[in-house]
Amino acid sequence: MAGITTQINDFTNNKFIIRFSNLVNMTNYDLDTHILDNYVKNVSVPDFSIPMLDTRYQHERQLHPNPIGARDLQTMNIEFMLDENMQNYYLFYCWIYWMRFGEACGKTTAKGEELLRMDCIDAIELISLNNNNKIISKMKFKHAIPNNLAQLSLQYGSADNVTYVVTFEYEQIELQLENKEDLTETIDRTIQ
Repeated sequence: MAGITTQINDFTNNKFIIRFSNLVNMTNYDLDTHILDNYVKNVSVPDFSIPMLDTRYQHERQLHPNPIGARDLQTMNIEFMLDENMQNYYLFYCWIYWMRFGEACGKTTAKGEELLRMDCIDAIELISLNNNNKIISKMKFKHAIPNNLAQLSLQYGSADNVTYVVTFEYEQIELQLENKEDLTETIDRTIQ
């Protein structure tokens, strides 16, 4: 299946998997989503809030939710381990670099317009597994665009994995509770 990795990352002890539906490749290298899926170290699911309006009525303080619609995007941080060839870091570097210059990757709208907005990850899936490694739910962060690539800190004499953080802005969250795929064989092969 195109866009779905055949290997699961090493951080499934907590029974979750992070998977990317697609990637925007501005590197001139043939890359697949496995360079992201297999190197996720952790993800911070962001808080979600609504601004409050504060009014006074007969010397009593009253709070009212301020409806803002979908004007503000939400932010999530994903920490990646650097892969052996530094390709996953370079992927994000090129993507953000070319966005700064207004260069689009070629995805178009239904009208045929090539917009920077279309250069997005359609869904970042946070998949929850049960004890039998069966999918029990998926939380999908839709229309995600990286807007910050943290520094890459390399040092001599250290045996630790090199990691870096990418900040994504996304537009919607969708929760899917029905299982449409089985990852048991893939996870069992990875664990052995």
